[in-house]
Amino acid sequence: MYQTIDQVGDKKSTYTFYVNAANKHPVHYEMFGYDTLIGSHFDKYTIDYYNYDEESIDPSLFHITDGNRKNEATDAHDWLASMARTIWKIFEPIVRPWRLFEQRFREIDM
Repeated sequence: MYQTIDQVGDKKSTYTFYVNAANKHPVHYEMFGYDTLIGSHFDKYTIDYYNYDEESIDPSLFHITDGNRKNEATDAHDWLASMARTIWKIFEPIVRPWRLFEQRFREIDM
């Protein structure tokens, strides 16, 4: 287990990362504070790792190849939008049933 604690004013953020002692693969990451992954608000966030691949990632995946970019802000926006789409693909199967439940609950409540 690895842990770091950051204090900003009266807000204390605790970040805890758990690894499997035998193979050193990540198991769980917990953020209680500001979201360090996508920069969200102060809350509790947990990530469970079900699969971990030790294969190298092709570095070219992280290179922007379109030479027609207008400025760095556009690049950053495109990168953030791409990350949001990737994260949504991961979490959408979890969120969709909750949204359907919430929608049905509101219909019943009316």
